[in-house]
Amino acid sequence: MNIKKSSGIKVLKLVRFKTKPQKVSPEFCVQPNPPYFAPSIQFLILRIHHAMSAITIRTDIRPGDLGYITYLVGIIYAKEYGMTLLNDIEVATFLTHFIQHYTPEKERLWVAETDEHIVGCILVYEESPGVAHLRSLILHPSVRGRGLGRQLMQLAIDFCREVGYQKITLETFDELQAALHLYDSFGFQLTGERFHAEWGRPVREVQFELVLSNSAKS
Repeated sequence: MNIKKSSGIKVLKLVRFKTKPQKVSPEFCVQPNPPYFAPSIQFLILRIHHAMSAITIRTDIRPGDLGYITYLVGIIYAKEYGMTLLNDIEVATFLTHFIQHYTPEKERLWVAETDEHIVGCILVYEESPGVAHLRSLILHPSVRGRGLGRQLMQLAIDFCREVGYQKITLETFDELQAALHLYDSFGFQLTGERFHAEWGRPVREVQFELVLSNSAKS
């Protein structure tokens, strides 16, 4: 399914911060060039320049997708929430397992692109019979505020209904206020919480679920 909408800047090539050869920190990170948080004038110029670029949402999984998504999640969470390489490792490990056990009839990855660069995604996998798990909703800052997150959520929920899932679960952490508001608007209910530092620093993880009473295949 293709959905087009006006978009923002490109996700550009990776560049590593300089480090001393004898001291390679396990917490080094990479950033786009120009910097992820570019000076405001430059950032606005780039957004205006790409304002008419279309966002295309696809569901075919292509070479490079897993690495690109890992990078996108890693750099955004590092810059905005102080996550370390532990988060990258967790994301890469999960995505590898997801693709190795991928069942297209019950699971799906939606990839949002502009100018052939990934700027967002969301995925659904089967957690248990009748239960879907929603994960990896991520948006590049350049495309936030355009309704793309809501589009991706709607696609994922509609897919779960079509497959016949009775319930959708998800996990996030309580600092993602925009995401929490989005989940609430779709009717997700808080079911639990736990505290951990698996992504490189302490967080309060929260669990939600949405009961699908009108699944297509109930």
